[in-house]
Parts: sequence; C-alpha cells; structure tokens
Amino acid sequence: MKDRSLIVVFECRIVAIDSSKPNPYQPAQPVDGNSLPEDILRFNGVIEPDDYRCLLPQNHSERILYLVLAALLTITILFVGSAGLFFVSTGNLLIGLANFAFCVLIGLGLWFIQRRIGKQGITRRHLKKHPDLLGTARGEFSQSGLLFNDGTYQYWFGPSRLVNVGVSKKGIRFSVDGSPYRYLAFTNRLFESYSIFSAAPLKQTWIRLANEKTTDEDPFYLDVWNQVSHPPADAIRFRGQMTLRQPMKTPQLRKQASAELVSPVLAGCLFWFARDSIHPIFLWSGIIYTVFALTVNCRTWWNYFKGTSVQVWHQHGWISPDEFASCNNESAVRMPTTKISTFTMEDNLVTLTTESGASYFIPRDHVATQEQWNRLVDLGRNDNRTP
Repeated sequence: MKDRSLIVVFECRIVAIDSSKPNPYQPAQPVDGNSLPEDILRFNGVIEPDDYRCLLPQNHSERILYLVLAALLTITILFVGSAGLFFVSTGNLLIGLANFAFCVLIGLGLWFIQRRIGKQGITRRHLKKHPDLLGTARGEFSQSGLLFNDGTYQYWFGPSRLVNVGVSKKGIRFSVDGSPYRYLAFTNRLFESYSIFSAAPLKQTWIRLANEKTTDEDPFYLDVWNQVSHPPADAIRFRGQMTLRQPMKTPQLRKQASAELVSPVLAGCLFWFARDSIHPIFLWSGIIYTVFALTVNCRTWWNYFKGTSVQVWHQHGWISPDEFASCNNESAVRMPTTKISTFTMEDNLVTLTTESGASYFIPRDHVATQEQWNRLVDLGRNDNRTP
C-alpha cells in the first residue's frame, strides 16, 4: 500500500491595515479616572413656590404624631356625635347640641393641625418669612461647589457648605443657613440635564473634599470663583487672615437658654407639690435632676450675657465704587455697593453691613498699600451710608 501524505495548502494574503479604524482584536485599554470629564449640573430658571414644596424635607415623626392624633380625634368625634344623636332622640336637645358643638370644635382643631404641618401650610408660612428663597436662579453645581446668581448677587458655596444638601430624583435642596426649612429648591425642571446618578457622586466628592482639611489659602476649588469675579481696574484689593471676637448675646442662644429653663422649672414644681405622696428615692432623683438641669441652664445664660466667640478665617476680595466681592474657603459673594446699607470705620477696621444684615470686615493690614487704604477711607467718607 502506498503512503499517502496529507498536503495542506495555506493561502496567504497581505492586507494593508488602515490605522484610522479600530482594531477589534486589540485588548481594551484601562481608563484613567483623572481623564474623565467632570460632571457639571447647570441650571437656569425661576424658583417658584411649587419647587419649594416639592423638595420639603420629610418629618416622619410629625406625620406619625398627626396620624395618631387624627385617629384619636376621629374616634372621639364618632363617640361624642353618637351620644349627641342619642340625647336629641331622647328629648335632651341642649345636651345634644352641646355634643355637636364639641364635635365641630374638635374638627376645627384637626383642620388647624393639618394646615400647620401639611405641605401647603409649611410652604406658605416659611416663604412668607423668607421671600428671598424664590426668584431667579442661574448657575451650576460642580466638584468645586455651587455657583449661584439670583440676578443681583453672585454667590459661590464651597464643598464644606454642600455636605448636607438633599439629593433626590426630584432635585437638589441646599440649606442656606443650616435651617431645615430655609433652603433653595433646585428641582429637576431647572436643570439642562439632571439625574440622581450625576448628583449623588457630586455630593460624595463634596464630602471627601470637606473632610480633607487643607491649610492652603487658595484651595484649587476656588478657581471656579476666581473665573467669575475678576476685579475692575480701579478696585481696592484686600487679603489676609481675619480674627473676630463677638459677644454670644444672640437671639438663638437666648431661645436655647429659655427652652432649657422650662424643663427643670416644671419638674421642680411637680416634685414639690407631690413630695408627700411619692417615694423618697423618686423625690431625691427629681431634686438631683432639677439641680443638674438648672446648673447647665445657668451656664448657658452666663455664655449669653458674658461669653464671647472667636472666629478665624482667611479672606480675600476687592471693592470698587460700584461693586464689592469677598471670598473665604467656604463661600463667596459679589454684589453691587448699593446693597451695602452701612459703611463703618473704626480703629483701622472697615465694616460693611448689607441690607440682609450680613457683615464684612476689612482691616488695615489686609490692604497692600497705604494709598489703597486711603482710597478705601475716602470711599467710605464720600458714601452717604457712613454713620
């Protein structure tokens, strides 16, 4: 038998490779996270009452309390109303009418509570107190913070001011001063393009940057503010570290001290009148609690009348005859000088107070030259808002 060999013929073709087309056989290259484009959420519109109501914070404890109270009052109305029908049917007309009147009063109370804690009532009450929460809103959220223009003021809020923003599918809720109901409501309709999958990572970035304590006078995220706050040629510039000592006699601390006083006073009165009918252990426990609470309250009142708070921050900015701008590592503002209500000069310190009550300070050593300081003093002297 003859051997047979298997002959395999290969046909080779040389093909010119077009480098402009991707090679499907090339393995995927790793992506550099630093080269990813930064998420920027731009907005432009008008914040309206519906936006504020849409982003109201959920107070579950109040809602549960209202539901429990509503259930109890409803049962009371049914019981008293049934009793009223019974008295009317038996000829006791006056007692029956009194029961019906009592039901009406309970219903009015329930209606009042609903208006008090309902979304409509909360919205109406807080917007009446803070009408500045509504109006023009232009700007952007980015890793560097929030740029916000309301048509008159230009604001910047850094990462440390944004760690507690509320992020949801409906939009972003930014608290202006830490109060849960004094916030700017950026609903999704105001944004060019909004997604919680873009907003949530931004919040995580703000938290990370806020936790990274920096000693830099100008952190990198101030660049976004510097891009929109170029001073005019005739501006007087200032820069330096500001140390401010202020008395703690504020309305907030007075309210806190007053609220702290209520509990020990009521407890003391209760234990005093019930001293003959309760066990000595409970009596002495009440006395110890009352003394301790009064001691804490006395300390709060002492801070209110005698205490001082010290604040230290680095600031820079400028002022011209037409505009004023001030920036620190947490926030910044640029405004027309017409919004400054008073211009005070005392002991080489200029204090500017705005119509809203905010104060800004420019010490002599923050101004580079004596010539610029003299211009600042002349600016204040020529201003009719100087007291």
